[in-house]
Amino acid sequence: MNDRVRQLQLRIRALHRGHAVSQVRYPDDLRAEIIAVARAGRTAGRSLARLAREIGVSAPTVVERQSCSSTRASPSITIGPNAG
Repeated sequence: MNDRVRQLQLRIRALHRGHAVSQVRYPDDLRAEIIAVARAGRTAGRSLARLAREIGVSAPTVVERQSCSSTRASPSITIGPNAG
C-alpha cells in the first residue's frame, strides 16, 4: 500500500504545482485511486484523517469522494407501451 500512496502523493503534488489548493480538480482516474486506497486503509483500521494526510488531500475530500461513489447509482429507466 505504501507504493500506491507514494504514487498518489506524486500525482497530487504535480496537480497542485502552481495552483491554489482549492483550484485543483482531480481527474476521474485519480479520484478512483484515492477512493480505493482510502477503502483499503479503512479496512485495515486506519482513520480517514490519517489516510488523507498521508495521501496529500484534505479529510473532507476523502469523505466526499467515498460518499459520492457509494451513493452514485445508475438511473432507473422504465420502458412502457408506446403511446402512439
